[in-house]
Amino acid sequence: MYHQYHNVVRENYITLAAHFTADQLYKAHRLQVNELLGVPVIQSIIDGLDFKRTALNSSIVRDITNLLDAQFAKYFNLLTETKKYISSSSQPDWTTFRDYRSMTECEQIMPGYLGYEEQFGTRVNMTSACLISAKQPSRFLYYAEKNLTSVLQANALDSAVRWQYIIGTSGPHVEYPAHAFPVHKRRHWGPFLATALPQKRRVIILIDAGTLLSDVHLAKAKSVAKILLDSAVPGDRYMVMVSNGTNNTKACKNQNFLGVTSEQIAVMTAFIEAFERGNQKAYSHTSAIQMACRLFVEEEALDREDDRNEFHHNILFYISRGVMSELGEAASVLNAVAEIVLKANVRIKINTVALSDNDGKPLFWSYEFLKNIAEMNLTKYQQSLGEKLKAALNKTIIPGKMISTGTDEHATLTLFRMFELLSIDNNDELLAYSSDKGLFWSYPFSEHQATLVSLSTSFRKDNKLAAVIGMDLNLDVIADVIKYNDLVVMAPAKTRLRIFLCDLQGRVIIASHMRKTSPWPLHIGTLEAWSEKDLWLSEHFSVNEISEGSFEIVKKEVMEKTKLKYTWIRLKNAPFVVVMAMKVSKMEAKIPMLLKNSRREYVLDNLVYHRLDIQRDSSLFYCSHFGYLSTMKLGGVYLSPSCFTVSSLQRPPSPQWIANYWVYLGDPFGLIRNTGIRLSVREHVSALSGIIPYWRDKAASDSHEFVLRRYIATSRGVMVTYPATVIRDSYEPDLQLWYVRASEFPGRIVVTGPFLEDSVGQVVTISTAVFEGQAGSMHNSKDQVFAVVAMDVTAGFFSKLLRSAISVCKESRRCVLFDDMGNVISRGIETSVSNKGTRSYGRSVSWNAVERFHISYLEPQLATYLITKTEFVQKRQCMQWATRSVERFFRFNISYSDALTIPCDDGSSVSGMKLGSIRAEVIPVPQTNLFLALINESCNPQHPIQAFCPCSVSDRRCLLCTRFDNAECECPCQCPLNCNAQCAVSSSNVSLYQKASFLPNLDCSDLEECPVMATIIPFSARPLQKTVLSECISIKCENYKTVDDCLGILGCQWCTFDSDGQTLLLSPSCVSTDQCFGGTKGRRIRGFLKSESQLASEWRVGAPVGPVAAGIMSVFLIMVMAVYCYRNQVNRLVGANSLMDSYGAPLCGRNFEDDDFQLDHDTPESMKVSEKIVTLVQLTSFERMSNPLTAVRPQYRVSPRTESSDQGYSTMTDRMQGDESECATSNVNISRETGKAMLTTMDTNEDGCSIIVTTEADVHQTPRILLMSS
Repeated sequence: MYHQYHNVVRENYITLAAHFTADQLYKAHRLQVNELLGVPVIQSIIDGLDFKRTALNSSIVRDITNLLDAQFAKYFNLLTETKKYISSSSQPDWTTFRDYRSMTECEQIMPGYLGYEEQFGTRVNMTSACLISAKQPSRFLYYAEKNLTSVLQANALDSAVRWQYIIGTSGPHVEYPAHAFPVHKRRHWGPFLATALPQKRRVIILIDAGTLLSDVHLAKAKSVAKILLDSAVPGDRYMVMVSNGTNNTKACKNQNFLGVTSEQIAVMTAFIEAFERGNQKAYSHTSAIQMACRLFVEEEALDREDDRNEFHHNILFYISRGVMSELGEAASVLNAVAEIVLKANVRIKINTVALSDNDGKPLFWSYEFLKNIAEMNLTKYQQSLGEKLKAALNKTIIPGKMISTGTDEHATLTLFRMFELLSIDNNDELLAYSSDKGLFWSYPFSEHQATLVSLSTSFRKDNKLAAVIGMDLNLDVIADVIKYNDLVVMAPAKTRLRIFLCDLQGRVIIASHMRKTSPWPLHIGTLEAWSEKDLWLSEHFSVNEISEGSFEIVKKEVMEKTKLKYTWIRLKNAPFVVVMAMKVSKMEAKIPMLLKNSRREYVLDNLVYHRLDIQRDSSLFYCSHFGYLSTMKLGGVYLSPSCFTVSSLQRPPSPQWIANYWVYLGDPFGLIRNTGIRLSVREHVSALSGIIPYWRDKAASDSHEFVLRRYIATSRGVMVTYPATVIRDSYEPDLQLWYVRASEFPGRIVVTGPFLEDSVGQVVTISTAVFEGQAGSMHNSKDQVFAVVAMDVTAGFFSKLLRSAISVCKESRRCVLFDDMGNVISRGIETSVSNKGTRSYGRSVSWNAVERFHISYLEPQLATYLITKTEFVQKRQCMQWATRSVERFFRFNISYSDALTIPCDDGSSVSGMKLGSIRAEVIPVPQTNLFLALINESCNPQHPIQAFCPCSVSDRRCLLCTRFDNAECECPCQCPLNCNAQCAVSSSNVSLYQKASFLPNLDCSDLEECPVMATIIPFSARPLQKTVLSECISIKCENYKTVDDCLGILGCQWCTFDSDGQTLLLSPSCVSTDQCFGGTKGRRIRGFLKSESQLASEWRVGAPVGPVAAGIMSVFLIMVMAVYCYRNQVNRLVGANSLMDSYGAPLCGRNFEDDDFQLDHDTPESMKVSEKIVTLVQLTSFERMSNPLTAVRPQYRVSPRTESSDQGYSTMTDRMQGDESECATSNVNISRETGKAMLTTMDTNEDGCSIIVTTEADVHQTPRILLMSS
């Protein structure tokens, strides 16, 4: 493999040994993988199958469009039939709630009355509807309840229909099926208001924060504002404002009004949640209302400039206690409004909402004041207004309403009250004017992890609106053909094939590559990273004269320019567009599709359906495979959700349905009726079944000691495992990291992990791709991937591989093995003990934190050096749209041709190095995604690498989200993302947004989209708690006498340390992992996972401390100086073992001028001479805190000294640069129970203001002298 880079390799002959070492490691690794997984056997089976190539072209779009149009037409017909029934069977009558006693009120339904239904995502009662009623006598339409329920029940037989509702304009609100929800959950307000009030509106919600006296008033004002915001409907434009009197703040700086999309609503909701009470002494109602009215004026002026002819009604909601600074302020407010109306010729309806005090009633003067403003009552203020103003007001007055919230704003602001407040004319005229057009579509919204859209229509009686009838449709079910179409699922990644369902504005609702729909619909140009000049192309979607089209876009990517072609067709029966994106190539792309195998039957003799817990076969030998129900006799078939139609997924698994599946899968002639399994699934199951005999034979040999499980999966979602094990129903193999990475690097051996698994410990997955069938020909990496085969082994498997294949790893070098993402697989310390501090995997980190296995966390000085080599590693960012975050990560270049040599001293040159002066060598392992680092522990550098790698192992937040530095070392992390480019945050309200869940100063940029992968979840279903089943395989750890024999054995660990985590055992031995996890006697995995999950919730914190990073480093230096003051007392204790920290290194007592730090596990000469020289401060972790603490936390937490207590951003060095302020003072408080240090530092900034910083730190080993002094 070296001939391509001949000139590169020969420049430095000293690295030849590293090349041969890496090649030797690859050969040993490939030999084991081929033998244990049977890759050649699997490939030969696939080569014997028949494939047919199907072309990819624009016909896919037309087929999908036709299917979707037929679906939406069906739901329109269902709604029409419901409307006909109500029209024919209803009659106007005076009735009360007693006439609906057979309908239970929704808020009063008892839990026992309901049962969970997958179709609805919650507990419902399918036999009845429920009622939302004001319980007041009124004249409304009476429906025969029993017959109505039967009609709605028949509609619900379609799995895409979720909720159905009938809302009368003056009568009951019926919901089907019956389900419980609180009355303040505003069900279907939007569809009703959109149908009953078809006119477009501009609405401002103005909150008076200057007169709020208590937190009760504040909470009530926020609650009222949210109710008003929930009344927004598509087509409206809203804005939320907060006024403190002189300071008026908008939810958006550079926009007067925002659209009613889920994202814009979230922006305004976050703004409402974040504002606080004002502290203005003199509040001015006039200036607040005046500013709000000016927004209407500005917006109408902009509409005229842009030639927008759409008419909007202007409505202002003013939420206030109505406390006046002077009694004549009402005249001032009316005068200000009149002047604006006169100048701009706008009409504004003002509704006032009076916040009541504790007795539920507003003050009398406040009540009158707010009422007069709302009704524009000029009778009391005629003398205060000029003649022109009087005339202007008389022409343009739109009387509003004053509402007093009382003690319960939810009971006051009902749907029908909001109907009155948002209407411009009186109700009778409005009901007659209401549009009678066919359908109203809501914006898509999320509920119970599904994307819904509400389809509604109006029902008129006597030429007036009588009711709104509608249903919520599950778009995930309807658009199932987009996500799980055979051609879409099987298309190779190089075709860049994607199918989108967009609304007419270009917002993506369903995307084929995103299994879970984002609650934040993105514009297709944002999701696909179009340049700004190309965004106008989506405007064609809404042009009535054009129903289909195509366009091409050239995207600049990392290495090349890619041309993508977008083909779109608008639906006839719904306001949506189907868009297909595909890479333009000279040759038409074709997909190999597996054909029915006519040469042999579908043999399932070696397989069993994975739900062993449901089906009980007496012929099978059930056993416990490391705590999971399994059988070693057969392999297991797992069909992921993508293998089933959506309707069949909503059926709970049962023995009968499993039997039906099995009969269909084994039918060789295709005579059995399909029971909900998608096409081509049967062929994939048959293709994979042939590997089971080979795996079963291997498990019967000695290899069962190393491999936890073997499995193979195809892009169709079919997975076969051995041994057969119960798999989680939500597991999607084609989205798992091991599958995605193996597909990304076809032909290579891909390693992913490690992760923790109960009863086993650290597990690593080895996977590789299997190509489509080509009988009699050789395969290469350009061939189409058909499946990915993988196996799970322990981390000790690689330690054993390194020690057996590379002798230097057993003798003079410490060998670190890590993958191309920087995750450390093996560190070379599993079997050795060092007297230097070496960071362990940690206990105080979250158990599923990927950072704790990253090279930046475990080998920070090595990572700091490598990141400076841009050809070897790149620090990159990508957009994670599902979580609205920016992912930062490292990608190491697996195609790097040379070995990277790190000199022992930074001052020495690489070219003049001798073998003994090499500090470390790093080289890619050929044909894998692994890298091997050979670290020379005898190196004693005089100019060491300065390392600072911030790593949060308690959450995923980056230390500094405001900047991105390619040369900065940090662990993989996330930054929250605000993609709302239309809404910038002003300097006046940025403090409000800091309390929200996202940071608004991060905007979308031209970054790549992160690969769509499933959330990492355990492979198998819930483990067995108590079982009488025997173990599937019998492994006795005590039979392995040496460390080399013990490494890699399932469930075994070479036990080195006593229970204190520090004292070496006199007789280390091979014992069960659950008795000696991490090499420490007595530590159990289950307790370890449990304690970590508790820590994750107990120490969960808020936003990162990026802006005060410099302050943290300063505090760290102050702590160093404080400890230094005790140097004389500490030095006399150095010789004692109790002063050694968790890594075998002393805690404190060294001068700044003493020798510097080295790579992990390096041993300086001075350390060899005297063990009394100690590090000033070893490793101290800073925990980010939501609020400064003034006392030590009372919780008691045990931290074994063999584990890192790094809960927050850790410093990886023992020297920090910084200047200590002369005026700063530092207090160190250390708890006698926990050893947790509290540092309270007071400093003064340039303005003379005192700054107090409280930092909490876990000291690994607290000197007794400090405990005594506290």
